[in-house]
Amino acid sequence: MRSIAKEKIIHQLLQLSTLTDRYMQLDVAYPDKALAWLLETEKQLESLRLPVVSKLSVLRGLLIAIDDGYQDPSISDVSRGKRKAKRALAAYIISQAEQVLREEVDFIDHQFAELIDKLSQLLAISFAQQELPATPQITMPYVDKVWSLMSQNQETKSMFRYIQARVGETDRRYLLQALLVNMLSHNSN
Repeated sequence: MRSIAKEKIIHQLLQLSTLTDRYMQLDVAYPDKALAWLLETEKQLESLRLPVVSKLSVLRGLLIAIDDGYQDPSISDVSRGKRKAKRALAAYIISQAEQVLREEVDFIDHQFAELIDKLSQLLAISFAQQELPATPQITMPYVDKVWSLMSQNQETKSMFRYIQARVGETDRRYLLQALLVNMLSHNSN
């Protein structure tokens, strides 16, 4: 399920350039759009039970608190109007949210690093004497077929079982698909 979390986080992060464009255009609706993005991001990640959701919620609360008179000491300036202060705080909060989400992606990638290494070894050993089955594109049935073929190799039985026990099916399929895409794209060049 970490793969699903990673993809959802990346999807939300990709929306930030549009949001930043609104800030650059001095859009007065920027704080509301930032708030909506925070709410949507929380909603997308909440079902995955990620602790990062609580951090996003706190940041969202700070953005709402400016309407009650909250002034962040690191950005507020006496000469700045309330609307500009809210826009500045919204931009600061979005940058904090981006950092939190990027750190979560880095954490997931770090967790996947060992598994990618093990899967790469398993693939290399399993298909050292025979080629990977031909395919016009890498689909999930193809990924599952490759996984099944790797289970039949006696040399790698213990590594296969280790990976199977260590990672859930969704994440295993995600990682194996990425490896196969990478391998087959390099072979076709």
